[in-house]
Amino acid sequence: MQSVSVIWYRLYSWFMTSFSLLIAVTSLAAHFLPSLKGVQTNFGLTTTAFVLAALQAIYSLVIYQFLARRNRTHALLIASLLFWLIMLYGLESSSGHMGVYVYVVGWLISVVFCGIYGTTFLLSSGFATAAFVLVISKFQLKNISVAEFVLLFGSLLIAVVAWRFWRQLYKEHAAGQNNRLSGMLRTSQEQSEIIIQSIDDGVIVFDTKGKISLMNNAAVTLTEWSVDDALGVDVRLVMKLAQENGQALSTKEDIFSQVLTSKKHVANILQLNGHINKQVVSLVISPLTIPPQNDVVGAVAVFRDVTKARQVEQQRADFISTASHEMRTPVAAIEGYVALALNDRVSTIDSRARNYLEKAHESTEHLGQLFQDLLTSARLEDGQLISHPRVTEIGDFLKHLTGDLRLVSQKKQLPLELTIGSTKPTDGTEQANRVKLQPLYYVLIDPDRLREAISNLFDNAVKYTEKGKITVGLSGDNNDIQIYVKDTGVGIPADDISHLFQKFYRVDNAETRSIGGTGLGLFISRKIIELSHGRIWVESQLGNGSTFFINLPRLTANRAAQLKAEEVAPTQTITKPLVTTTTPARP
Repeated sequence: MQSVSVIWYRLYSWFMTSFSLLIAVTSLAAHFLPSLKGVQTNFGLTTTAFVLAALQAIYSLVIYQFLARRNRTHALLIASLLFWLIMLYGLESSSGHMGVYVYVVGWLISVVFCGIYGTTFLLSSGFATAAFVLVISKFQLKNISVAEFVLLFGSLLIAVVAWRFWRQLYKEHAAGQNNRLSGMLRTSQEQSEIIIQSIDDGVIVFDTKGKISLMNNAAVTLTEWSVDDALGVDVRLVMKLAQENGQALSTKEDIFSQVLTSKKHVANILQLNGHINKQVVSLVISPLTIPPQNDVVGAVAVFRDVTKARQVEQQRADFISTASHEMRTPVAAIEGYVALALNDRVSTIDSRARNYLEKAHESTEHLGQLFQDLLTSARLEDGQLISHPRVTEIGDFLKHLTGDLRLVSQKKQLPLELTIGSTKPTDGTEQANRVKLQPLYYVLIDPDRLREAISNLFDNAVKYTEKGKITVGLSGDNNDIQIYVKDTGVGIPADDISHLFQKFYRVDNAETRSIGGTGLGLFISRKIIELSHGRIWVESQLGNGSTFFINLPRLTANRAAQLKAEEVAPTQTITKPLVTTTTPARP
């Protein structure tokens, strides 16, 4: 349905409401005042006229306001139909010429406003007028009065004139709406451009072929390319990236292609080489997709200079590493002398002094472990941890490891169980269609680092378990092996689980506050597992114990044999892999 400005709807509604109220009030007054009997007869102000007029006025003043919120045109159409009933009834019941002409004028004005509802309704009003006149005259032309002729031809003439008038208003209103929409679109585009150009982060948009289509001022500064020179150029030429240490990226590390093919965003810390300067940038690249098929039409790269921040982090890490290394020597000396003092073959001390020295020995052990953890965490964060990855059969590895760990759990009289070969590894979600397990679980990892990670989990399990047992398990499928450490301890609150593997984070409640710890064990375990391309997580319920899971990529027997036969470099340094949003396979 065509529409016009809201002013015309209000004007028509005001006219109908005023006319209806006038008839209703006059009808009511004529009923009680004998002096108005002539007016009542001339204008046909009967009880029916009063009811129709009152009904239309109540609708316009009350119900119309509610319906107009949903659809103003339909709400006004109902008011028009009620008004037409009043006009037609007045034309039929009035006996005086003045009354007839008043209703004729009211009808003709109503015909003019019918154009609000569109051309079809406007022409229909003329047909309705003709039908009314023919019914009144009993389809006899000789019975048609002058007033009825005026009504009939006046309605048809007004309908034609009104049609041209309202058609022009339709066009003007539609043009105004289009101009408003265009203005909104233009305003939105300008706002987006202002925002993009104002932010401090560099923004570069490129298509599926890698050609740059948008570049903001911050990107110009960071890349040292002007907008005119960069538009249409391959993004790899403008953003010359390298590893943070300056080494060139391999072909597999082309993160621009990764985003376009995987449809997932990629984030990393890399070095950006400009024409003159080099900066370390934090880079996030996200695909641009079109719903509903989510077809990739390009990607947007957002990056910022983090050179100073990385330098500060490096200075902090160097300080921690140096301080930890230097402090280990005197602490080790103190621990050694205290141990000698506690040795009955070396010295003789009374029971009170022994008690003091034992507490001092425990404190120095704890302090030594803290320095060792600080040193390890600093090396892990810098990617400088020396590792000797080799093919390891995890089943045999766990048998030897649990033999050593059993001594720790026996101190608290906690049984230690080892379970190998379950066909249902868990990841907190329902798993199905598992491949039948093979008897050997090969992985490529540094056994010493894996021992450290599992030992941290086991130490925590013993530390937070007063009764029950500790279970170490191994399961897997064709793609991954899964190690888990399960306890029957105090459990972990749900709010703490997402923070548990953060640096220095410890659960703080009445049950754990008295238990010592550095807050680095789980952080170190996570870094070791992630640098080995694995994943670590926990499932826990407060009061019902916790289970820590480790997933590592599994080697086939043939691949394991091949790697064993190959000559491997004696040592290699683990470096940080590209950080992406893709999740490792989870059996």
